Amino acid sequence: MESIQHRPFAAWDFATRFTLGQVALLIIGVDPAIATDDDRKRCVAVAQRMNLSYVRAVAAGLLFQPPDDKEFLPPAESLLTVEFREMLGRAIRWKDARDFKRWLNTGGASVNGQTFLREDIATWLNAVSLESHYSFSFATKKSESKEELGRPLGSKERTNLLNLSGALLALLLEPGSDGRSRSGFKDEAAVKEAILLRHPKKSGLSSRTLDARFPEARRSLESD
Repeated sequence: MESIQHRPFAAWDFATRFTLGQVALLIIGVDPAIATDDDRKRCVAVAQRMNLSYVRAVAAGLLFQPPDDKEFLPPAESLLTVEFREMLGRAIRWKDARDFKRWLNTGGASVNGQTFLREDIATWLNAVSLESHYSFSFATKKSESKEELGRPLGSKERTNLLNLSGALLALLLEPGSDGRSRSGFKDEAAVKEAILLRHPKKSGLSSRTLDARFPEARRSLESD
């Protein structure tokens, strides 16, 4: 197996969120940890393109009007930040976009200080046909054989995963002293909505799959 010390940018494989500057530098093939002022100047064009894609998302966000709009459909080649997704999720849960739009009209209008999810960057790069020196959607570890990847879960492994999912779900919805959940999620539907917003098009996290797995995880956890 290829040593982690000998792969370029290996340390960044552990990152899940990136700033605009970090993304732009990695795309042009520079490690942000050792970037020079000249490197930052070279990646300005990439950063500007990312910013333009975020502006597209902001423009669409300002037109979003729940509950009439059931879901938010990002424009083609747009790029959403983690913070944008979080504010959007609240607007959808509360069926009220006023705070979301207020945020977009103030601090949320600028991408500075915000962060991007790895999968969102990978999707955006593909959408705008931009090549990156660093792979934001790296392949499965070489140590995992095709046989291991294709092997179905055993009964005990499946039960363990269901119990873990059920425990996490119960923890998210556990009520505090005021009767409301400590996490801020009102019910399973709100949790599902947040997952779909943060991990769009992620395998195993479709609306249909979550609708099936949540009750299954609850039953597994509650069984003896």
